[in-house]
Amino acid sequence: MTRISSELELLFIAEPRARDLFKEEKERKRKRHLEVLKQEAEREVEHDNIIATCASAFAPGKPTSSETGYSFYSSEPLFEVRYSPLYRDGQTPKCFDLLLTNETAQTVIAIECKVVKSTTGLYAYTDDIRDTWDKIRSFNQHKAYLCDRVGFEIRGAEFVLCVRNRELNRAATSLITAEKAAYGSPETQDPPDHLKLWTCLLEENRRLDLALSIQRQKPDWNSHKNRAVNRLLSHGVDLVGEEMDPPCFASSPSWQQARAVVTSLLEPELSEGRIPLDESKARCIKKQEVVSFFEEAIMHYSAKVIASHLAETFVKQACEFDLLQALGEDRYLINVSGRSLHTVVSKFEDVYRNGLAERKAFEQAEELVLRRFTQRMPQLFPGFQG
Repeated sequence: MTRISSELELLFIAEPRARDLFKEEKERKRKRHLEVLKQEAEREVEHDNIIATCASAFAPGKPTSSETGYSFYSSEPLFEVRYSPLYRDGQTPKCFDLLLTNETAQTVIAIECKVVKSTTGLYAYTDDIRDTWDKIRSFNQHKAYLCDRVGFEIRGAEFVLCVRNRELNRAATSLITAEKAAYGSPETQDPPDHLKLWTCLLEENRRLDLALSIQRQKPDWNSHKNRAVNRLLSHGVDLVGEEMDPPCFASSPSWQQARAVVTSLLEPELSEGRIPLDESKARCIKKQEVVSFFEEAIMHYSAKVIASHLAETFVKQACEFDLLQALGEDRYLINVSGRSLHTVVSKFEDVYRNGLAERKAFEQAEELVLRRFTQRMPQLFPGFQG
């Protein structure tokens, strides 16, 4: 539970109306944050499916990988840098969703997958394109570091924006307009890192396509230097056989990671779809099991570094929301009852999401109330900066 600050307690004593306002604002903001999390969940499913489709198409051993020389190497390159002591707050590099490598050619393809937030407008992807350009700059700034990670000198890099196939028109319009605004005439400035645009079909049969017919300032901005990549993707790459389906990624929302952890760790304990209610062992997890889960799930070259931090966040927040009870020796009891995996996981996720919304709403409501009343009573809070 989030604790009330001493400033807020003092304000409640001095001005009883502040307590009522705080409760009203907290509840209003909690409902709003829950709605935002619900919308986020819908986008995250699509986003993760696009990432999984791209990774699966270039999985080592797949025909697309064999013919092009490009193989899936890692999700979210540079994500681990945020845990380095060399980086101060606010300087964390932005990272792409996944990285393909071609060791023979010593080249890479970095892919950013986007799901549009706006439901209307031809320019819905403009902010996403600018965000991807920021990621290109971050990639180039950390190129030497990435060379060490992939094990070869990166002699060439291409960058891809991948969207759902039904969003091609809006993504293309946004890209063309953004490029004209940013680069002006191609005769005066030719951007060295222009984006390629891929589309992803997420229906029953998944497929990747390269958009070659976009009317950009230069036609070759649409195509890759690797002819095999152009040939295969221009005709469409249909996913055949086993697909990668990671339960979460390093940057996935914490509630999504929590759901994946509980599902993965409790599933082996099930017998005919039921969790024995009289066996605490069935609902007990160890922190090291959480670490191991993340190491395997996130498909990252620095999974061991990242996993320990993700596990720490999961345990800390789950305990804060009373979803886990510490038993000692890094063992925890899941404080959720239910006779099926679906019931337990759904309850766990609902409480976790509500806890996130409650905490954020509390913080915002406290800030609003303190700012409003301390301006009227500065003598009580001489040091408060609202």
